[in-house]
Amino acid sequence: MKKFFVVILTLIWIFPAQAKTGPEFSRYFKDRTLRMDYFHSGTKTKSLVSLDQFYEAGTWPGSLTNLTDTLNLGKYLLKVYDLRTNQLIYSYGYSTLFGEWQTTGEAAQGVLRTFSETLRMPFPVHPVQITISERDRENIFRETFSTTLDPNSRFVNHENRVPPQVKVKAILKSGDPHKKVDLAVIADGYTAQQKEKFFKDAGIRIRTLLNTEPFRSNKNRINVWAVFAPSEESGPDQPRKGIFHNTAVETSFNTLDLPRYLMTTDNRDLRDIAGAAPYDNLFILVNSGRYGGGGIYNFYAVCSSDNARSNYVFVHEFGHAFGGLADEYYSSKVTYNEFYPPGVEPWEPNITALL
Repeated sequence: MKKFFVVILTLIWIFPAQAKTGPEFSRYFKDRTLRMDYFHSGTKTKSLVSLDQFYEAGTWPGSLTNLTDTLNLGKYLLKVYDLRTNQLIYSYGYSTLFGEWQTTGEAAQGVLRTFSETLRMPFPVHPVQITISERDRENIFRETFSTTLDPNSRFVNHENRVPPQVKVKAILKSGDPHKKVDLAVIADGYTAQQKEKFFKDAGIRIRTLLNTEPFRSNKNRINVWAVFAPSEESGPDQPRKGIFHNTAVETSFNTLDLPRYLMTTDNRDLRDIAGAAPYDNLFILVNSGRYGGGGIYNFYAVCSSDNARSNYVFVHEFGHAFGGLADEYYSSKVTYNEFYPPGVEPWEPNITALL
C-alpha cells in the first residue's frame, strides 16, 4: 500500500497536466533560456548567495504553459517577477548540494564553504526581479537573495558555452520538448575512445528506468538525450585511494567525505556541456564499476555505470532528483546528520511526521 501510494503521488507530481498555471508565455518571455550562475556560501546556520553571471543559453526546453511551480517541493524556491507590474511570472522549486552540506558535521563546526550553482528560467523580454528563498527550520520560505535584470543589457552574456567536442544522441524522442519531460544523461570519465561504451551504458540504464513505473506508463511524455563530452582520463576521482582523474565534469567519490557519495562540484562545466541538449533533469553517468551515486531534487543525479547494482541505483537516485523523494532508511550512512525537528512536516512527498 505504501509503495502504491508513493507511485500515485509520483505520477501526480512528476507528470503534471498541461493545464495553464501562470501568465501567458509570449507576453513576458521569448523562447530562449536565461541561465543564472551564482555562488552559494555559508555554514550550518548561514547562507549567502552572490551573483556570478547571466547567460542566454539556447531554446527554452520547459513548458510554455506551466510557468509557476505549485508543487511546494525543494529546499529553495526561485521566483521571477515582471518589474513593470510586480506580477509573478515564473517560479521553480529545487534543492542543492550546498543544502546537503549544511547538514554535515563540517558545517556545524563553523567551516565556511562555497558551491557553484545554476538556475534557468525562460528569457524575459522586459526587466525582471529575481529572488531566491530558502526554507527555515519550520519549513517556511524566507527570501535570501534578490536582484534585478534588464535582459537587453550588457550584463547578459550571449556566447555559446557548449564545448565543440560535445556529441548528442537521442535515446528516446517522444515529441516537442515544450510538452515533454526531457532527461539529459551526461557522460563523465569516458575517454574519446569510450564514446560508444557511454551510449551503450546510457541505453541500458534508460531501458531499466522506462521499464519501471510510473515511467513505463508515461514513455510518450519523455524525451531522453545522451550527451557525450570526452574525458582526458577514464573513471572518476577516488580520494581515499589516492586516485585523481581529469574528467569532463570532475565527479568524485567521497563527496562530503562519504565513501559511496559520487557527485560533482564542477557546476559550470556540467551546465556548459548539458546545454547541448534540451533538458529538465540531468543524470551524470560515471564510467566506473564501483558502487555509488547520489541525487538531489531538480539539481542532478549520478550513478556509476558498471556495478552489479547500477540499474537499481539509477532508478533510486532518479527518484531523488526527479520526484523529490527522500530516503526511507536509516540503516546505512546517508549524507546528512539530522532530519526534521519534531512537529515539522517534511516537504518530501514520501515521508511524513504525521504518525
